[in-house]
Amino acid sequence: MGPPRFTRPLLFLSRLLLVVALLFGSWATPAAAQGTQGAGEVQVTVRAADGTPLSGVTVRVDGTTLGGFTDAAGVVRLAGVPTGEQVIRVERPGYRTQLQRATVQAGASVRVAVVLQVAPMELGGIQVSVLRPDLRPEIRLDEARIEETQTHDIGGLLRTLPGLDAIRRGGLGLDPVIRGLRDTQVGAYVDGMRTLPGGPGGMDTPLSHVDPSAVRGMEVVKGPYALTWGAGNMSAIRIETHPLPGRDATPLTGRILMGYNTNLEALEMGLELAGAADPVAYTLSAAWRDAGDYVSGDGTPTEASFESGEIRGRVGIFASQASTVTLSGWYQGQR
Repeated sequence: MGPPRFTRPLLFLSRLLLVVALLFGSWATPAAAQGTQGAGEVQVTVRAADGTPLSGVTVRVDGTTLGGFTDAAGVVRLAGVPTGEQVIRVERPGYRTQLQRATVQAGASVRVAVVLQVAPMELGGIQVSVLRPDLRPEIRLDEARIEETQTHDIGGLLRTLPGLDAIRRGGLGLDPVIRGLRDTQVGAYVDGMRTLPGGPGGMDTPLSHVDPSAVRGMEVVKGPYALTWGAGNMSAIRIETHPLPGRDATPLTGRILMGYNTNLEALEMGLELAGAADPVAYTLSAAWRDAGDYVSGDGTPTEASFESGEIRGRVGIFASQASTVTLSGWYQGQR
């Protein structure tokens, strides 16, 4: 006795479905194999030199558009990587770039471990150039420069030098200003001896007691180095007058100076003598100036008259070839 008649269609349908399934499977399997042929996966793990996982590292396959970033565990998976030998580029700011080679097989996953070394970041320096006045720590003036200036006051010389100035205190005398320092902040030295103002309120400055005709050299120190000359000096001015002649000098030399300053209406006169007769040498100088009031272009007079006279002398004894005993002094009067 055969199966019921209603079961025959079901049996036929099941056999038909089995055939269709077999036919579809035989077609789909080669297609899938063909899709995965020529591609594989690369799994890259990136760590620092101390073993710490590095996140945010850029991992790329050279010559392709494949790439990605590592996660918190320092791992990134790149799928669809062409088969064959590939160059994996691993980069992160602050670390040296690493190139790792990997051989990719079709349908396989390749693991690559990379250790990044810290690289110092070199930043280009910024160069800033500005124009500024001459701020040399010291300035020296020789006799020729002083004579060419033709000033009636030593303070007038300071106004011609960079970083220096002078403030007028009276008809005769300019108070030096060095980098904003003035009065007792600036030391004044004449032939190695510190000089101070004689009048109240600094009306006569220390440098006003030296006639410009007697100056043979001037040195200005702008800064704390002036402390090597004396205590309390943040800046200093050192003036040298007539030096003693040498052993081989003639017994007597001299010159007479005369002039008239039209701006000051001042008559100026001077006398200098020097000589040597071993073992003695000497210098002697005198100067006198008489100036009237200043009259402006509109005829307005300004009280600026003064009269100044000084006498200065120095005697030296050559005690030996390497030592000299010197006695010097001067007197000046102003009104």
